[in-house]
Amino acid sequence: MRNPKLLLVFALLATGIVRAQTPAQSSPTRTPDMAQPLPVPGGGAGLGPGGIPKAEDQHTPTLEEARQKAKAQSDQIADLQARRLAQQLNLDSAQLNRVRTIFVEREDELRKTVSPETAANDSHPLTPEERQLEIQQIKDGAIRKLQVVLTPEQKQQFDAMIAHSRAENARRSAMSRRMRPPISGTAPAAGTTPAAPAAAPAPAAPPQ
Repeated sequence: MRNPKLLLVFALLATGIVRAQTPAQSSPTRTPDMAQPLPVPGGGAGLGPGGIPKAEDQHTPTLEEARQKAKAQSDQIADLQARRLAQQLNLDSAQLNRVRTIFVEREDELRKTVSPETAANDSHPLTPEERQLEIQQIKDGAIRKLQVVLTPEQKQQFDAMIAHSRAENARRSAMSRRMRPPISGTAPAAGTTPAAPAAAPAPAAPPQ
């Protein structure tokens, strides 16, 4: 007859072996919540997909902010123009300051002339030809102010630069008109030779 105690030991050992061979129950797999935003490299709070700011978080500049930005840009242009002219004419520091002021005033007037806000508030808006004439008057006025600042030698060099620039603009304008395709009303009749195009106008002479 077998020993009951020995059988009990064998039973306990067998139970332990079975438990050891049974794989441990793994923790339940969590399904990602698609409602939660995924992390974006370089992004942060308030960013949408791809790291782009959400529409409701984007700042729309006010009218005053737009004016200040346009003013800052025109002042930067005026400063660059003044420094370039100072280098070309060898201006001293006092002349540079006066020239910069003239360019700033010119850019302010030009900005107001071409501004859509000015056109919207004007009871008698200018035609394109009238606006172009006003722009040219503003530029000519700035040239006269600059001539006062310069010495006789500098003024002579400056006048030569202006004349060359205007002659170059006239040449480009004439070339643009020459390259513009003619407006034809009807096609030439069959068997006829189309008339030769009219000669392009000669470039305007530089202003004296």
